[in-house]
Amino acid sequence: MRILPWLARLSCIAAATLMFTTAHAADDKSVPVANSLRFFDALLAHKISAELIVFPAGGHGFGLINATTPDRWMDRCHDWLIAQGWLSKQGWLSKPAT
Repeated sequence: MRILPWLARLSCIAAATLMFTTAHAADDKSVPVANSLRFFDALLAHKISAELIVFPAGGHGFGLINATTPDRWMDRCHDWLIAQGWLSKQGWLSKPAT
């Protein structure tokens, strides 16, 4: 299993790290899903808001549309940004809602 060098340095995550969302396919042959899982765990350990979407299939670099599922990660990211206070249903907010 290949662990990306920058990801191996999870100590670079700090309280100032921004919230993070990502999508990964479990069958990715280029980058193991374990990399995203470790990064997600490290963010949560530092109390940084994070979302990780893992699709069972899709391979590496499926882009905006994963053809293996009708689930759209961009829709889920949009909903997460609303929940975080960065988006309203009408569009971007200038700052997170308090």
